[in-house]
Amino acid sequence: MSDINKRRDDRTSVDWIGMIRLVDGDEIPCTIKDVSRSGMKLTAPQDRSLPETFTLKVVGRNLVFRVRLAWRREHQVGVQIERIARLPKDSAAAPAPQAAETAHNRLGSRERYQPGL
Repeated sequence: MSDINKRRDDRTSVDWIGMIRLVDGDEIPCTIKDVSRSGMKLTAPQDRSLPETFTLKVVGRNLVFRVRLAWRREHQVGVQIERIARLPKDSAAAPAPQAAETAHNRLGSRERYQPGL
């Protein structure tokens, strides 16, 4: 393998759903195809222009990246990772302690079926 084809970091193939977030709040869906320590390859709609830098959220993984556009060929996009952040877990997804306790107390109990009620 020649030095031209060598990459700075090893890449891992992935198939993650992503959302490109623009400064104006607009979001563009994309697919993350591979990732390395320094960058990623995405597929995005080729009819949408992308700024030099943008935020990329990985759906379902609580990860957000600040990235810089490195190259673009039609729908394929290469980005360089500038920053990585982990989002806090969604507090709405976890049941409130009282709700969980109440549900636990009801386990094993049955209400008797009363026709006409």
